[in-house]
Amino acid sequence: MKLFVNVTFFQDSGMLHQSRHVLSPEVYKEMASRWPSFCQEERHGIHVRVEVESRLQEEVFDFLAEHGKRPWWKKYPMLGLERFFLLQGERIFDQLEIAGAELVTLGNRKMISNMVMYHDDCDVWVDGQTIDPGTPFGGGGGSNLPILTEDARLFIQSGGWTGFVFRPVEIKDPRPNQGKLWLMWPECELPAMINEVVDSSGKPFDPATSDQCMIQDLYSPWLYRYSKESVESSGQNCVFRTHERFGANKTNYGYATRKPDIIVRRAFAEWLKSYGLIDTMVPVLLE
Repeated sequence: MKLFVNVTFFQDSGMLHQSRHVLSPEVYKEMASRWPSFCQEERHGIHVRVEVESRLQEEVFDFLAEHGKRPWWKKYPMLGLERFFLLQGERIFDQLEIAGAELVTLGNRKMISNMVMYHDDCDVWVDGQTIDPGTPFGGGGGSNLPILTEDARLFIQSGGWTGFVFRPVEIKDPRPNQGKLWLMWPECELPAMINEVVDSSGKPFDPATSDQCMIQDLYSPWLYRYSKESVESSGQNCVFRTHERFGANKTNYGYATRKPDIIVRRAFAEWLKSYGLIDTMVPVLLE
């Protein structure tokens, strides 16, 4: 596994001089001269992408520190950190790590709709005008659990996999001849993760008071961590849902949209991938 961090800096135009990601013209010019590869024509500014704990990362961050710019190495909080610049973390797995994983998440999936709303985990509705008819198995705006078409549901059922049910998805304002959609709902819930679960302020998550439920993980995709014993005690299903419900505790709609993520046996994920239903998978760490 390799870890990278990304950040973009801009030249001070006289309007944004208070921004943590703005450099004076002199510093900007010197940085561009030292590391011309960071200056890409298709981007505005200087885009820094360095491997964590590499010599290059040390050189660049030392240069920035000399000019009063220091990195913030956490994901949350993101506000009230004027003395720091914010990093976007990137986690890259090699194929051996994925092949050796017992459990995985489904990684990035195509969007079946960008308007998916949840009530109480499995009561789901989708805006019919936003549905992509060319996506049989995918996610939605803010959706962790798979949403799939009737044909995809029947196909997956024919594979003999266990540990999940299909719940109907309500389609509001459907298009003509719109087919049914289904939510894949894992029947078994895993115990709590080992990961640090926080709200947007970086404090431990409290279901009663926190605004968000997130993992304190700078890098994407998240690496879920479990004790091996707790997973082994959860049975031999091929699909599980997380105990944690990620997302907002309250939205502009007046209700929470927190929902679990899906974790599956690698064999099931590889079967889905072999038929083109998913593109990537992310290993789950058992400790």
